[in-house]
Amino acid sequence: MSELTLVLGRIEEFSERVKQKLEEDNLNTKRDIVRALIKRIEIGRNDVNIVFRVEPYMAPIDNNLNFEDCRRRVCAN
Repeated sequence: MSELTLVLGRIEEFSERVKQKLEEDNLNTKRDIVRALIKRIEIGRNDVNIVFRVEPYMAPIDNNLNFEDCRRRVCAN
């Protein structure tokens, strides 16, 4: 099994545990999680923009890159 497959499996496991925990947690815990993830909320006249603390990673479409390249930031934005 490749390193990437193992990492993806662990991320899926973590995601499932977080999902289950959020279903069980109280309002205060959920509010703390939202505060940890969201940097600010910008409210305009016609729209609302949520700015997260962590930028989403958009990998370039390049079949020649592998996980090791990304770890060394070769495929960074």
